[in-house]
Amino acid sequence: MTSLGDVLGIVGLLVGVASNGVSYYLYVRTFANKGISSYIRSTASIEPFDARTLSSGVLAPLRYADCTVWNSGRQTIFGSELKSENGIEISLSEDAEIFKGPIVQASLRENAVEARRLSLTRVSCRFDYLDPGQGFMITIAYAIPTPDFYEPKFEVPKIAAVVVGMPQGITPLTRRVQIIRRFYESYGSLGALSLLFLLIQIFFRFQFGYALIVDAAILLMVVIGGMGIYNAMRSRRPLWFLYYTDSTSVRP
Repeated sequence: MTSLGDVLGIVGLLVGVASNGVSYYLYVRTFANKGISSYIRSTASIEPFDARTLSSGVLAPLRYADCTVWNSGRQTIFGSELKSENGIEISLSEDAEIFKGPIVQASLRENAVEARRLSLTRVSCRFDYLDPGQGFMITIAYAIPTPDFYEPKFEVPKIAAVVVGMPQGITPLTRRVQIIRRFYESYGSLGALSLLFLLIQIFFRFQFGYALIVDAAILLMVVIGGMGIYNAMRSRRPLWFLYYTDSTSVRP
């Protein structure tokens, strides 16, 4: 006759196995085969009260933006896969103006990263190829009018492109972090449920064999979670930038 302990043990085992399947599915979904991520760091000029006069005659504080783009997937991305007219485009608001740059830093010279200014507010970027983890950083100095010169509020540049096989386009780092957070929230819930079954078994002194099996299932979930954390940390930043070039340093 099947006891309550046997039933709960079998249910616990099924939950552990299902948890591993779901967690691995979420893990695969989190790290796409093909992906480009971006991160923008905008800072004020290191010179106090450094400002530039815009075409409109307005005096505006100078800002610097480091726009980082890298291959965050698991497949090589070729420049021929960029289908947008201006490749990867960095754009500012209409009332802003670029005063210096783009300055290019890339993972390798062979990536053949090129950046050119299209207008006072737009920069076009192209490359030959990017292996997983490879990328580039475009630095520009720009000014944008603000109501409060001493406590300005800025709209950071935007990065966009149309890439073959990537309907989601370029993924900002903040969005990628949210995807990873949702994955681990789901993973943690499934792990807690499996652990709950294990504790029930131990508390009521159910068969030791079931406890060992559920232990193994939870351990496997921990391993999958560790793999996810490692890949998440590795994919959040590109490889070191070894190649540097200043494409242009004067206003167009």
